[in-house]
Amino acid sequence: MAISSRRGSTFVELAIVMLLIGLLGTILIPAIQRAKEKSQRSRCAYNLRRIIHGVVKYESSQGSYPPGRLFPDRISANGDRVFTTNYSGVTPDETSGYYSVHIWILPYVKAGHIFDLIDFDVAHMQILDNRNPNLEAFSQPMPLYLCPSDSNTGEEITQNNYRYNFGGDSPGAGQRTVSGGVLKPRPTDFWHPGGNGAFTIGESGLTAKDFTDGISKTVFFSERTKGAGDSFSKVPTNTDVIRCVLGDITPANPVEPVFHASDSYVPQFIKSFVFTVSGRGPDESHFSNGWPFGFYAATLYNHVAPPNWQGIDCGASFIPDSPGEHAIVAARSEHPRFVNVAYGDGHVKAINDEIDLTVWRALGTRNGGETIPEKKRRRRNRW
Repeated sequence: MAISSRRGSTFVELAIVMLLIGLLGTILIPAIQRAKEKSQRSRCAYNLRRIIHGVVKYESSQGSYPPGRLFPDRISANGDRVFTTNYSGVTPDETSGYYSVHIWILPYVKAGHIFDLIDFDVAHMQILDNRNPNLEAFSQPMPLYLCPSDSNTGEEITQNNYRYNFGGDSPGAGQRTVSGGVLKPRPTDFWHPGGNGAFTIGESGLTAKDFTDGISKTVFFSERTKGAGDSFSKVPTNTDVIRCVLGDITPANPVEPVFHASDSYVPQFIKSFVFTVSGRGPDESHFSNGWPFGFYAATLYNHVAPPNWQGIDCGASFIPDSPGEHAIVAARSEHPRFVNVAYGDGHVKAINDEIDLTVWRALGTRNGGETIPEKKRRRRNRW
């Protein structure tokens, strides 16, 4: 009778195989995750590059950059120039001016078919249901405005991860106070209510001559993470917005005390004062804070706070959406240690979180006249 030479695997051999599989897993899984994140970062930067190229094309075609927000904020059915703090109350027979830069550049980013669907003769409404005459336009997919690295992307339409620099180094949102209709600054103002960023409020956009600092040295767009879209009653996180801890931000008050107070704020439960839906709409809601709307709650940011600020964004209102509801809204991303930004000349750059705040603010102003230190080149030793 022949004796088989086959034998079963020993326990030691199985253990060695399992150990090797485990070691391969510890090596491969992080490598796969890094590769995935690198791909996502590249896609985010590519989207940002397409967006800023759309802005450049707009300027070349129109002779000015897109307006960050039109003035007046709202024209009622009887022709009165007013502003509102409740955009759900706007009716289609009115007109309104809170269109975002994202809308104006649609024809220049191969989305002219969406732009052509928008009726600019009716009110610009945040309600995304059958009451909105532009529902068809805003229901169109716009993956260009989404960064795949953001874990807060939901199912609702009009979400946005790319913000334009509206305030510069000030928190201006376009109007002097929440209660007044004054657009121009007053002698007592600490900062211009329209800000000194790449975009501002007005009947038209800025022109190249307004950028005395140079468009190649002025940041126009940046990434910004969306909110989680969950309950308003929670301990705030960095993706949320709260009411500024020292009260309202107005041009009559310096912003530095508010910034420093917010920078040292210890997150705590604040019922009904945590806004969780920046750049999106609430879960299972028809209300949007997405790419069509020129709000700090949707498409605007400024350079008051550093990128990926450890503080929590804050505003005169915890839903900073109307003119005068000034805010401190930082550039943010889920990339480790940096955010991607786009300059006015079309180039995109990754900015480290540890950038000096003075330099970051200088990059955010169009006419500040600040000196931005040049990066020193390392000299090679010649042997």
